[in-house]
Amino acid sequence: MPASSFEWVVRSNHSEDAGVSPNNSKGKRPPLFESIHVAPKFWPCPHCGRKGRRKARGARFVRSLAFGCEAWLRITYGVYRSRCGCQRTFRSFPEEAPPGWHYSRAVRRAVVDGIIRDQMPTTRVRTRLREDFLLDVSVGFIYECLDWAYEEISKEDYRDWVLENFSGVLCIDELHDSRDRKLLLATDPLNDFTVHFAIAKKCDQDSMDAYLDELKAMGIVPLVVVTDGSSLYKQALFERWHEVEHQLCVFHVLKEANEHILRGVRALAKTLPKPKKYRRGRPRKRGRPRKRDTRRAFVMKRVHLVVKRRDRWTDQDHEDWEKMSQILPELETMRRFVDDLYALFQQGSTKKTARFRRTRLVNNPAYRENPHLARVCRMLPREKFNKMITFLGWDNVDRTSNHVERSNRSFRQMQKTRYKRRHATTITKACWLFLIRRWMEHPLYRPPQAQPPPRLPPKTQPGQKRAA
Repeated sequence: MPASSFEWVVRSNHSEDAGVSPNNSKGKRPPLFESIHVAPKFWPCPHCGRKGRRKARGARFVRSLAFGCEAWLRITYGVYRSRCGCQRTFRSFPEEAPPGWHYSRAVRRAVVDGIIRDQMPTTRVRTRLREDFLLDVSVGFIYECLDWAYEEISKEDYRDWVLENFSGVLCIDELHDSRDRKLLLATDPLNDFTVHFAIAKKCDQDSMDAYLDELKAMGIVPLVVVTDGSSLYKQALFERWHEVEHQLCVFHVLKEANEHILRGVRALAKTLPKPKKYRRGRPRKRGRPRKRDTRRAFVMKRVHLVVKRRDRWTDQDHEDWEKMSQILPELETMRRFVDDLYALFQQGSTKKTARFRRTRLVNNPAYRENPHLARVCRMLPREKFNKMITFLGWDNVDRTSNHVERSNRSFRQMQKTRYKRRHATTITKACWLFLIRRWMEHPLYRPPQAQPPPRLPPKTQPGQKRAA
């Protein structure tokens, strides 16, 4: 395609072509016109590529972008006589404004960037274009721009890039969008990108098996898969990848364990006497103080100190804990249990050390006598615990599924900007546009005919497997 010549010309005497007045009564800048000449002697047919000879010239105006003023493209095109049987005549056009477009490609990119990159609703995108570029677009044109952007993306290039930069660690999670729509998402936590997503009607074993089959068909061969405690992954992962290691999310297990521990702390606090109730109004005798027992309220207000990590305590937390332990000495046992529980998943330790600590924790008679602590111990069977400490056998493997959870929250935020994303088709288009935008901003992304991607730190690779 021949190169276009760009010349910015401020037209003051011939503004009738643009349909605007040259008079600047409101203090605005005059309109800008950019001339694009695409009328060579020969031009290829848009269907078969056979060149036709020019028979006439024409001109059309397309709205463009310029900050603070109106901008127009004056396109000089050619009309060509076809030498093939596709059609009788056809026209030439620049890449910036194909036939039938009333707005340039820059306008469409600005609309898509506002919706996808800036997470703006349609009303705010229209307001931005109106205030910054004096351009008034319709809501239907915004939806048309999103459909155009979806047709422009290359899914195969993205999948090839994913296979090339996959680190070997996979995070999988499911998101319940509505009664008949579930989003299945898989991410790479080390290199920070989304591997694949799918929309299913139900979040059952058949849907999960189909999703894992899609991952395997893509060529994904994970070494470690990080998931929550759902039973959907129990056997499905090993049926498709026989040598894969399963890492259960430690955060979900600790969260459930802390709920049982706090329930026991509140039960102990309720054994303290309630403060005495007095009748309303002034005391009968002046100067007689009303003595209240505030021990129960003091403990109930600070029960979080039992499960809060000690390295995050403040000076005030240390003072409050000393007072709480004097009021209820039984809290010392629960605090020691929490410290031992956190030590099971301490970074830098080995699997052998973690198993030894788990055995000592479960067999401690002081913990087994407490019904709430004993219930937490039953949550750590040997088979489940071995999946929770998989990350200790690798140099750089996440122990939580927080990465895919953050991707789910990004989807929620993206969905709020356009309430039309409530069908499988619109959700799929929105997710693909969001993935392609993040892909182009990724440090490992290499555009065509560009420099090699920069090297990431060594921690982004899974590393060697440690000894058991």
